[in-house]
Amino acid sequence: MSRLEDLIHRFTVQKSHLDRAIALCKDIEGLVIEVGLGSGRSFDHLREKLNNNPIFTFDYRVETHPGCAPREEQCILGDIEETLPKFSNSRSGQAALIHMDIGTKKYDEDIVLYQKLTPAIIKLMAPKALLVSDRPISDQSLKELEPFGANHPWKYFSYQKNF
Repeated sequence: MSRLEDLIHRFTVQKSHLDRAIALCKDIEGLVIEVGLGSGRSFDHLREKLNNNPIFTFDYRVETHPGCAPREEQCILGDIEETLPKFSNSRSGQAALIHMDIGTKKYDEDIVLYQKLTPAIIKLMAPKALLVSDRPISDQSLKELEPFGANHPWKYFSYQKNF
């Protein structure tokens, strides 16, 4: 598979997971959380589709494409291992949808980081809230939803909080 085909597939799978989560969370009031702002593509998609929900983003710095940057008050900058738990403590149970896309090519290191962040993520989620992630998340309060593009190296994962 060419790099172009790989990228197209990755974004197609990501969009499929996000669109399903958007549809499922429409009746859940709450925050939308974008963990890993990056260039702002998925933030822009969430902002367009869920424009009535407050959206908060997390990253080290803002390096988005023009027009894809969140407002300053929506952007939480710094080390995510510090900023996300602190935010989670103040917004417990308030998130309708969380999108985590901070994975790197160092998969084993990513898994360790995601495990560290899982308690804060779970704490943020409202009952029946959705979680979309580029790495698997394991927690007894989450039910994994059917994957899209499961046979591709760029897997994406969707979960719904049970309670």
